[in-house]
Amino acid sequence: MRSRGRRLAIPLLVWWLWLPAGFAIWLFFVNVVFEGYGDLRLGTWRWFDAWFVVDAGQRWFYLLVGALGTIVIVSSRVPARRPGVGRARGPARRFPAVEAGGYEARLAIGALAALLAVLSVILFIRAVWDNEKDLARFYQRSTTFVVPDLKNPPAAIDTLVNGNAAGDGRRCDLLGPHGDDVPACLRQGTMPPKGWQSRPGSLAGAEIIMTRSSSASSNVELMDDTFTYLSGGYPGGTGQKAAWSAIRDGSGWETPLYGVVEWTGGSDAPTECLFRGDHRIDRAFDGSRDNSLMHLLNDRYPRLVFDRGDAWGYCAGQEPVIVLPAQRQVHFKQRTVMVAAGVVMVRGSRSGGAVFAYQPTVRPGELPGPVYPDSLVKAQRDTVKWAGGRRLMNRQGFGLVPGKSSVQAGNDSDYLLRSADDGRLYWVTPLVPRRSDSQQFVAYETVPADEVTAGQLNPLTDYVLDQNDPRVVNLDQFVASATDFLSQADPGLVSSGGKIVEFLPLSGDIWQGYVEVQGRVVYQITLSYHNRIPVELVTIGGQGRAAPATPAGGGAATGPPGAAATTAARCGQPPGQLSDHDLAVCIQALAAELAARGATAAPAQTRPPAAAG
Repeated sequence: MRSRGRRLAIPLLVWWLWLPAGFAIWLFFVNVVFEGYGDLRLGTWRWFDAWFVVDAGQRWFYLLVGALGTIVIVSSRVPARRPGVGRARGPARRFPAVEAGGYEARLAIGALAALLAVLSVILFIRAVWDNEKDLARFYQRSTTFVVPDLKNPPAAIDTLVNGNAAGDGRRCDLLGPHGDDVPACLRQGTMPPKGWQSRPGSLAGAEIIMTRSSSASSNVELMDDTFTYLSGGYPGGTGQKAAWSAIRDGSGWETPLYGVVEWTGGSDAPTECLFRGDHRIDRAFDGSRDNSLMHLLNDRYPRLVFDRGDAWGYCAGQEPVIVLPAQRQVHFKQRTVMVAAGVVMVRGSRSGGAVFAYQPTVRPGELPGPVYPDSLVKAQRDTVKWAGGRRLMNRQGFGLVPGKSSVQAGNDSDYLLRSADDGRLYWVTPLVPRRSDSQQFVAYETVPADEVTAGQLNPLTDYVLDQNDPRVVNLDQFVASATDFLSQADPGLVSSGGKIVEFLPLSGDIWQGYVEVQGRVVYQITLSYHNRIPVELVTIGGQGRAAPATPAGGGAATGPPGAAATTAARCGQPPGQLSDHDLAVCIQALAAELAARGATAAPAQTRPPAAAG
């Protein structure tokens, strides 16, 4: 009888314990054989935490499979009829009561397994059914829709205003629509009026110029996903000029980090600070085995999650510093979610060992770049479509998403811009309606980028624009207007391959773009969607250029709203006494007069300096 019991117990133990045993063996390899490979340990923990520690669907799926296997195993070892019924043979003939007891025990095990299977199916469906919605519920707690008039909301968001409950009167004036089980917060208000400060050149220009200035060292290259706008002059900052930065990384088994490259725009040459001497780091982001910086980071901080696309660097004098915004995995209902976890500062040393400093909290002004992870901003934005619940998302296509203009290809969201209102850094994304062929920007999303507190989410604010707001613009129209203007200002530009590579919002309906010619960004163009200011064309080398007074969208060019008209008499005043707008209008008046006299001089194009080496 004992042998029969063992024949049942052994397959049941094997069936139930193969996954825990395999996990234990993997833990041994991760912690002993692969010691120092912190990313393997982190990945293992995240998998186990998300699948089994939290009340997730995977846990119940494992129990369901185990229960079904138990039923099959027990069924294969239970005779067709109860011992003692009919003709018994062998042990059953000598010990019918004992054999019958084993039969009943197997039936009981099978019945319990069937009950567990049914329960697992119910709990699996419960956990999986609202899995995505729970993610949205978590992130929507930090999302706010700011609307000019809640009694007459714009079309992009009017589906959210329907029998809403009143909010707290501070963060939320109204909550989500009637019947919505995903928290939504609506507040009456408008977007700050001053807009954003211009950046020192475009991202495309920074990539081109900084890459061409690359060192002649072998096996090193700029990390494409670390190009970052540094706002050095905001309150509490270092006072240095705004700049683009990128990390120059090593790779393979032996080549370590090389340095940090900065470019302040214009005709300035990129500069570098190197991981050499007292600032050496004998690791690389793209390194292998013992040369991997990510292995070491995850080994030192086993519960922090790093995305190398969030990393950036800057030069503190001659010392290169790397900043890594971090995230942490936490539990929410039947799943796991990510929250901010501060930053890790990475510096070098004379010995070559990386020196880490973890800061769970960073306040505005402490660092010149973003400390809130861009990857977390994307996760928050992806759940905005859930604000009206599953019905509005699926049936009415509610949501706000980044535009898809070809001029912004690969760079259509999360622009790191410095606010002209409060001087702080924000992740800014112009938004268009989801499931619509319209490419009009009807809202602007902002997330503070220069502060972070471990365990918290920074607020995501969607400023929804009134339909008559001048900031409702179409980027393709901007491109068409700018192209028409450039074809007059520089007739050979477009035919020689000139193209606009980036447009960014400044103030109101004024946007700024950059023009690339054969891999070099040579022009900066500023124009108003509603022709509120004359078009301004400036070479990257910093020389202003007189341009035809052709408005961006047709019609007559005008000054800013409320500005007095500039007359020829005022143009006779000393240039130092004229405002920037008056000076631009006077230059255009002179250019128009020159053009009328038949002057056809070609525009000057200041190119970025050729990189040494």
